[in-house]
Amino acid sequence: MLGAKLGHYFTKAPWVGIETGLSFANPHVKEGSLTLSGPGGFAILDGLSGLSHRMIIWDVATLMFRYPGHRLQPYVGVGPALYFARLKGPEAPPGQSATAIGLNAEVGARYYITRNWALVGEMQYHRARLGYTSNDDNDAADPFGFRATYSALTFSLGVSYSF
Repeated sequence: MLGAKLGHYFTKAPWVGIETGLSFANPHVKEGSLTLSGPGGFAILDGLSGLSHRMIIWDVATLMFRYPGHRLQPYVGVGPALYFARLKGPEAPPGQSATAIGLNAEVGARYYITRNWALVGEMQYHRARLGYTSNDDNDAADPFGFRATYSALTFSLGVSYSF
């Protein structure tokens, strides 16, 4: 996972802020079986090859709460996120993509090593219900879509600059 954030904490309430972030993730779907269910029953398909997602996640407006300490500043945040996903892989149907609104929740801490520079450790949870549809003019494109839940817990380390 790779990303960047930009935020602002308010002068009159230095423990409250707002943040936006953009990240790129490439989660993989492992090889295995797929269970299809419907009104007529269910079917199990074996031999599903591995797929990968190309995920772009925009944490639109995360409401942040921090302890405004001098060196150590723990924080929590919650807000909406936009998810842009696309399936990739040798067996992936062409043109399968999804866009959804979901949840972003995070907890972490900044440790200032100078007045402006800090080391950051963060745990972030993303969740969205993605509806994959075929949006390709290719005749080989899968005409059927499916819904999947994206749920990921990530741990990140980074460097931040405050001005």
